[in-house]
Amino acid sequence: MRSCLPLQCYGVAALLVLCCSSNTPADESSERNTSQRSSSVAETIRYNKQTYRVLSISLQTHYIGLSTSPSAFGVANLAKEKHPIAMMNAGMYHADHRPVGLQIVEGEQISPINLEKGRGNFFLLPNGVFAIDDQNQPQIVSSTVFEVSEQWRLATQSGPLLLLDGVYHPALAPTSSNVHIRNGVCISDTQVHWIISLEPVRFYDLASLMLERLDCRDGLYLDGAISKLYYQVDGQWSTPLSSEELGSWLVLYPKK
Repeated sequence: MRSCLPLQCYGVAALLVLCCSSNTPADESSERNTSQRSSSVAETIRYNKQTYRVLSISLQTHYIGLSTSPSAFGVANLAKEKHPIAMMNAGMYHADHRPVGLQIVEGEQISPINLEKGRGNFFLLPNGVFAIDDQNQPQIVSSTVFEVSEQWRLATQSGPLLLLDGVYHPALAPTSSNVHIRNGVCISDTQVHWIISLEPVRFYDLASLMLERLDCRDGLYLDGAISKLYYQVDGQWSTPLSSEELGSWLVLYPKK
């Protein structure tokens, strides 16, 4: 999906790689218990008659990294000594696989923050930054207030910023006809949640899941027009990992 045509930027395929996958949708009417979701176990959640895959992560027991290798196969191969258990796309990218916005990898700025105006989802302002500091604390904030500094171990910029302090992005409409496979990240009190829809949904639908079902007050859209999922079964990927080159990846590891 092209996200900002004047810059010839391409949307990232939302590729979520899961090692502990549940294929049974959680009952839509079941009691919410997001603060104690099983960390690193992927849930299939039915919400408002739509189906999502959600990976809820405790940073007390897991470590999120960022890889600039553009293919799922490459990421898994480079990270195999660390035993990655999940991967998800980290934002939007240009035709040459460079990120459209800010990226910080292990404290090193790979790409600067992008505060320009333009066309496409990335420029549906406000956009935002998902970041983890050197104390392993996650944040999602508006790009306009994010301060690039040495405190950030990891950061990736994308857009739109679906939720900010529990408030929906002003452009989101519950009756919009613009539906696509979508993925994103949000933060609740105790966990980081990686989310991908298993069917076309609106921006509003994804934001509503974040706020109403996952108890997140801040949430960021990443992408997802050509989404795919992989997960491990008994230490093996369920389907061969793609060598197609896309953009950067969030990678989840067990904490040592």
